Amino acid sequence: MKLHGNAPLGPKGRATMVSRVLEEGLTLTEAAAAAGVSVRTAGKWVRRYRAEGEAGLLDRSSTPRLVANATSGDRVQAIAALRKLRLTGPEIAELLQMATSTVSAVLKRIGLGRLSRLTKRIHRLLHGVRAAPLGPREEAAFEGVSRTVAARVGEFVGSDDVLLLEDPQTAGLAPRLKGAGNVVVWRSHFGADRRSEPVRVDLAGGGTVEVRRRCRVLREGLRPRLDADRLVVSLARWDRLKDPVGIIHAFAAGVSDPATRLIVAGPATNAVADDPESREVLREARAAWEALPRAQRARMDVAVLPMVDVDENALIVNALQRRAGVILKKSLREGFGLGVTEGMWKARPVVATRVGGHQDQIEHRRSGLLVDDPSDPAAFAAAINELLDDPAEASALGAEGRERIRGRFLADRHFVAWIAALRAAVDNVSTMGRR
Repeated sequence: MKLHGNAPLGPKGRATMVSRVLEEGLTLTEAAAAAGVSVRTAGKWVRRYRAEGEAGLLDRSSTPRLVANATSGDRVQAIAALRKLRLTGPEIAELLQMATSTVSAVLKRIGLGRLSRLTKRIHRLLHGVRAAPLGPREEAAFEGVSRTVAARVGEFVGSDDVLLLEDPQTAGLAPRLKGAGNVVVWRSHFGADRRSEPVRVDLAGGGTVEVRRRCRVLREGLRPRLDADRLVVSLARWDRLKDPVGIIHAFAAGVSDPATRLIVAGPATNAVADDPESREVLREARAAWEALPRAQRARMDVAVLPMVDVDENALIVNALQRRAGVILKKSLREGFGLGVTEGMWKARPVVATRVGGHQDQIEHRRSGLLVDDPSDPAAFAAAINELLDDPAEASALGAEGRERIRGRFLADRHFVAWIAALRAAVDNVSTMGRR
């Protein structure tokens, strides 16, 4: 308990009470009455002062000296080692068969509990979004984790291995592993469109998936009628750069067809370990939905998808995408839009903003529609209405979108492209070594 320094029985009040007993000759009963405390309390502070002096008048920690079920030192070291290998708190808890709350408490105590907030800020900086620069403590934390992980990785690789690192969390490993003689390729699947200051349900093999968990849905009135309503679907993380609030506002202001329903869906907020803002963004989306008139809310659902079982989640996402009449991606910044690719592969017409990787994925008016200004809700609503009003155009864009994904973005072509890139990296290092 923390008391104000001038509180009646704070350190000053205790000193006065003790002085009355030891220096002025008052009895414990008289001193206790003057201070407004029990005789037992007065005696406690007198004993502590005699044993420890002025230090004995300070509050002691309420933390017990001995805890019967305290986390062992070996367990704490194991948690730290797994965290430095980029495992999330829930993943560590599952691996060590411990309570997630216990793992979170240990991570916080050893200073590894806020790494996701740090990498989230680097994520925003790479997108070109204004964010506070890293301070000395944060730089030291990132460098410390990078140094530990690089040393661990170095135990498993040889100098002739090619190492592929991806996204901000691994950026700090690149100079250390390269300095050890490895060929290192680092990439980020997102970034800014403009040049900026540098910032360092089909199951393979068969099988069945059962959907047992329900989505948590904000809904006013009846659920969508699959045989009558046309669905406009947005699927994305709860991230301000995905602009869920902007989607709600654009649909409310510009899409008036009563038989068209909007579904804004995203993952459970406790399931994305490296996105600490998701809970807050979901609250903002909910507030935007609740602020609408009842008739508007009745045409929109905000859904939180379960993430406990990844196969179950994939089945729910697949169902939403395949039922969609239009798929939306109103990103303010974007790298490679996975949701765009999934929608196009399922031959769904896609409306997306003309930012980042969307421009490589979609050919405007050939394999989808691109909206030039991400902050223009009227233009976004107009693109949605265009596809709703012209089913033939929507179908043609969906079919062409699927072929574009088939030709450019499937895993086999991605694999061949990576082999070529890694071969070029190795050849480049070999050439530089001969000079």
